[in-house]
Amino acid sequence: MVKKWSKSLLAMILIGGVSGITAVATTNRYLAMSILFVIFLLIMLYSLDKEGVITVNAEFPARAKAEEIVDFSLLVNAKGGFGFYVMEFPLPDAFLLKEDTNIHVFFKGFSAREKNFVFKAAGMRRGTFLLDRLNFTYYPAMGVINKKDGKITTGGEIEILPKVAIPNVKLRRMRSNENTPRNTISRIGPASSDFESVREYQTGDSYREINWKATARSAPSRIMVNQYLKEGEKTVLYLLDRSLTMSRGTTEENPLEYSISFIFAHSRTLMRENINTGFWTAQSGHGFHSPSVMPSSGVENENRFRRALLRVEPTGSNFVVYQVEPKFFTILRETSATVVLITSVWKENSAELANLVKRVRKYSRNIVLVNVISQGIIMKHLLTGIELFSGKRASLKLAHSYIERIPRTRRIDWDPSSESLGFVVTTLSRVIGI
Repeated sequence: MVKKWSKSLLAMILIGGVSGITAVATTNRYLAMSILFVIFLLIMLYSLDKEGVITVNAEFPARAKAEEIVDFSLLVNAKGGFGFYVMEFPLPDAFLLKEDTNIHVFFKGFSAREKNFVFKAAGMRRGTFLLDRLNFTYYPAMGVINKKDGKITTGGEIEILPKVAIPNVKLRRMRSNENTPRNTISRIGPASSDFESVREYQTGDSYREINWKATARSAPSRIMVNQYLKEGEKTVLYLLDRSLTMSRGTTEENPLEYSISFIFAHSRTLMRENINTGFWTAQSGHGFHSPSVMPSSGVENENRFRRALLRVEPTGSNFVVYQVEPKFFTILRETSATVVLITSVWKENSAELANLVKRVRKYSRNIVLVNVISQGIIMKHLLTGIELFSGKRASLKLAHSYIERIPRTRRIDWDPSSESLGFVVTTLSRVIGI
């Protein structure tokens, strides 16, 4: 429309100019009036061809779940100028328009104008996304000169949480069925007030910890004492593999996305039990930024976990060499914490996982490997019925052959395509004895 308007204006100026030249050449006073028409058009062109000023106030939620429809509202104020505005509020690739459009066109007349644009969109995967600008193109009314492209900063971002529902699991204090090594007080800190069990008296135990009722019920000459958790034993560190093997599946369903949902659920449960919880990533190659969270508890640490987990992305290299921030090993050496290593074991990364486990076990033997079975996720989108069932069994058998290369450690095999998030959260809590 603007191009047609420009052509029409140019045609009128050209016709008026030709008529004026003809009037001068023929001394026809009637044709001479066309010169005034040309002058009038030029005055109108320059008077209306002024640059306008626009401001935008964008409103949308700060947080939403994946695939949840979000309402976006843009209040545009335009002052000055006379022409058309083409405005676009660009959305990241992970977003999908659900209703209306994020591109709008409106006409600005002589007076100031205020217009509200609304549309609906949904983030299809978790992450933190910037929605901080509005792109616009301004066409003056005459549409010949001074076309302007620009952008306005709105300064907003939105957090898209995993679409998997985070279960509210209430942990019971329980003791692991497996023996875990004990360390000195200097390594794991003093005893806390959290009761763990009653056991027989050992040399060096304080007399204040004697349980007289349990001693009276026990066999003769057996003194029973209360045992309390050590501060270091109440620390759990998550170590998340973010190599390319964690991306196998779809964009929304793969081992990395399920692992992040799992850490969301389990860490929140631990921190609400006042258990110090930290987070690091094991990444392929060198020079990659590693989101991390120092071990702590409480609501503020939950927020740190959320921000860190939403920034985690898989590395793009097929070359698997796990690098972990040195601070992780420093904390591990000081606390002898329980390490939860979340990965997906394949042939490509099994050898490096074995090396990583050996490095971790130098500082703490309290390590649990959570193996996310990615073959089940892949086959869920390729097979159905009995083919899916038999395919899963074959893929699990194949995964176990890779796991044999890893040093013997406590392990949980989790197939997200058939086992719930609550199941693995409860299972891990039982295994680590929390």
